[in-house]
Amino acid sequence: MKKTLIFLFLVSFVASAWAIDQTIIKREDISLKAGPTAPGEKLSVLWIESYVYPKVLNDGQIISLGVRLTSKIKAVVASFDFNDEQVSLSSHDGLNWSGACKISSDVPDGVHVVRYTLVDVKGSINRTVDFFIEKPTADLVEGKKVVGGEIFDINGWPLTIVATSSALIDGSTRILFAGQKVTGISKLPWYKVLFEDGEEGWISAAAVKEPLDEYYELGQKAAQAESHAQAIEHFKDALSIKPDYVNAYVGLAKSYEKLGKYDAAYRTINEAMRLDDRDMESKIFACNLAERFKKEGHSKYVNGRYHEAIAAYQKVLDLQPNETVAWVEMGKSYQRLGFGAEARDSWQEALKYDPQNQQLYALLNIRQPRNIAAASAPQKAASPRAVQQAGRPIKVAAVSKPAEKMPDLIADDSLDIIKSAKTNKGTRIDSALKSVVALARSLGTPVAEKGWQIKQKGEKFLVRYICEQGQDVFEAFEWMVDVDTRGISANNDNARLLMNRW
Repeated sequence: MKKTLIFLFLVSFVASAWAIDQTIIKREDISLKAGPTAPGEKLSVLWIESYVYPKVLNDGQIISLGVRLTSKIKAVVASFDFNDEQVSLSSHDGLNWSGACKISSDVPDGVHVVRYTLVDVKGSINRTVDFFIEKPTADLVEGKKVVGGEIFDINGWPLTIVATSSALIDGSTRILFAGQKVTGISKLPWYKVLFEDGEEGWISAAAVKEPLDEYYELGQKAAQAESHAQAIEHFKDALSIKPDYVNAYVGLAKSYEKLGKYDAAYRTINEAMRLDDRDMESKIFACNLAERFKKEGHSKYVNGRYHEAIAAYQKVLDLQPNETVAWVEMGKSYQRLGFGAEARDSWQEALKYDPQNQQLYALLNIRQPRNIAAASAPQKAASPRAVQQAGRPIKVAAVSKPAEKMPDLIADDSLDIIKSAKTNKGTRIDSALKSVVALARSLGTPVAEKGWQIKQKGEKFLVRYICEQGQDVFEAFEWMVDVDTRGISANNDNARLLMNRW
């Protein structure tokens, strides 16, 4: 009976809350987070709704902010990921809070977040809501779109509606039915689509059959079948939908390399690493491709074709900045061409990565300092070997997908929550990780720590700590994080083992 009364209360509350602003806010055009507070939060509220309107903003538009609760509180303050300004929301009853803010035109497009801080006498809690800024595309030229040095058609891609849903068209809505066809012309969390009658509008990405993964999988299958020309087209289709799809860039680079298009592979993998400099698959491929350019550079150098050697070595260093051999021979090539200053610059740059290299000191005609510690040299990739704990290997899932780009505010909070959280035995997680790595090394296992990776998973965030246990062997400790409630849960066996034993 009590549960029934609570349910009826919530229904009436939500209905009345939406009725207040029905003429202003259309339900399908807001970004909303709703639900009760979690056990352990400083405030206990039966139901909270936090929203942003509109969900998709144009350049320089005003954004409406709002929070609604079933219990009165003292204050609500909103802050953003892109500046330090705060907006104090107002309320006449302590239950319904609202405010507005003009978003500057210099805020970059893409995903952003509003963080609401709800304050009462017992303390404060946070609720985070995302929204999107879409600016006019500046790189459209004669029906083409330039993405990472490659040109893709943007005539659109076919979408099929999978369930009855609504589309937003200017200030009105349009009902769509399962099986109906539309043409996608851009995508955020919603698709901007072109209807068969020529009208444009917005529909939720959840309402259509998503072609992005299908294109990527077709590219993977074509590559596995050695049909690399076909794979390239499929990967380009995926990138025309999602220009920051790192996995598609990696697949595209690999297919270019298989067809002998090494320069295209070089440009493409550079774009992948620019988008996500922590993606391990990109780094592994870049390392292999750098070896090919290094051999080419050496061949040009020994044959006296110094200009071409310099061009090849520059590609090596774009892919692997710590490649000492490339710095050395590029410097020698400059020297043979009469560019002494450039030669010295190359060797001095190499010295930053390899301060114990006696050849570099000889080339620079300087004496090697006696106090250079061996530890100052960059760590090399370790040979394959499992991380061990008390003589037993820890088995974890290999990392295969990159972290998606997200606002720094959310990424920093997610990471801080994990680092400061404690294991079941009361040890901070960051300290426990150091202990695990130190133990593995003491047992003779070389481990290279690669750092943290963060990726959004629905309303939560997947936080990984990545290690390289051997050449091209990457492993991770994984947790799921709720940035609002600060709750965490181990997401793989390795993290569960750490939480229980340290």
